[in-house]
Amino acid sequence: PIRWGIVGAGHIAHRFAQSLNFVPDSVLTGVWTRRAEQAQAFARQHRTRAYPGLDDLLDDVDALYVATLPDSHADYAMRALSARRAVLCEKPAAVSAKELGAILDAAKAANVLFMEAMKPPFYPLFRRLTEHLADDPIGDIGFVRAGCSIADAPPDHPSFLLEHGGGALLNIGIYEAFLAVRFLGRAI
Repeated sequence: PIRWGIVGAGHIAHRFAQSLNFVPDSVLTGVWTRRAEQAQAFARQHRTRAYPGLDDLLDDVDALYVATLPDSHADYAMRALSARRAVLCEKPAAVSAKELGAILDAAKAANVLFMEAMKPPFYPLFRRLTEHLADDPIGDIGFVRAGCSIADAPPDHPSFLLEHGGGALLNIGIYEAFLAVRFLGRAI
């Protein structure tokens, strides 16, 4: 089985750990986060091991899921790629094009998979819509309007913390941007 490690122990890390139970040939080997108490609680809940350091976790896994705040994604991804571990990184993969370029270069040099956790392409509805639009395009589109919200997000939610790479576009709003670019192409 693929031995997964998780860096981070927030809401999305819990969802990933729960979902991993339904993925054949995959096992959650452990978790690491900067807060040892949080890692221990996560490990108890998901019947896995809390590691004392990221390097210790990387020694025991085949792949790392990065589920931290956006401003730390590049650092954790680069460390995992340096250890020749595949990386599945929460969105955004990086907070700048320069950081993303360095990550992609490192993945290529290490010859390991790096993937942003952008899930719409894997949804059956998305695939059907893609096929439908290829066969029956809807014509020229002059305007796209999209929106999203997380109604119960508290004011101190990381999505609002720009110093940690938060913001609507880098958080949930990226789905709307992804769909627009995917179906309409890049702006010139």
